[in-house]
Amino acid sequence: MSSPVLAALELMISLPCLILYLVRTVRFNRSHASPDVQQDELGFMQSHVTSTEVGFRDGDYLDEVLEKQADMIRYLQQHNAHLGRRILHLTQDQTQGNSRH
Repeated sequence: MSSPVLAALELMISLPCLILYLVRTVRFNRSHASPDVQQDELGFMQSHVTSTEVGFRDGDYLDEVLEKQADMIRYLQQHNAHLGRRILHLTQDQTQGNSRH
């Protein structure tokens, strides 16, 4: 067989397989929930209204940005503490579960 015929045959076989793989991957990713961290961050970010102004910005804008950053820092500190406690509880549960066996 010649080279163009083999290339065409390979394309005819591999292209449907790649498309099927792509479709299955996209469906799988849509069917599963995103990680908790992403959901928490998206919820926090969507709760704040962003400014769509273009042009001159006065001192109030800077104050608003600093306030949002402070809120985000507080939120992330609380979230970090919550995750730390969760890890501690899971580690304790795992340790207790291993000691029973």
